[in-house]
Amino acid sequence: MLSIAQTILVANPDGITRIVYGPVPGAENDNGVLNDSNLEQNLIDHMKSLQLEEDQYYFIYADSSYLSSSVVHVPFASAHLTEDQEKFNGIMSRLRITIE
Repeated sequence: MLSIAQTILVANPDGITRIVYGPVPGAENDNGVLNDSNLEQNLIDHMKSLQLEEDQYYFIYADSSYLSSSVVHVPFASAHLTEDQEKFNGIMSRLRITIE
């Protein structure tokens, strides 16, 4: 019998793991696990408690299997990306891979 488990890991840009949620048994999709984790709301609450400047914020960069939100950012997806979008995707992809 095959068992499937999902786990969400969140790391700083320096590679230090900050949050581990799971494992969650079953074949739940990534967005379902993210919703169950309350990670987005926890990050929003944390940012409010820090009283950041207006132009400062945290976000989670995830792969394209997640839906983009105010705190979860995913790669730009298009057949015709601008040079800046391609550069952003490349930089963030290298950072994201460090925790997989």
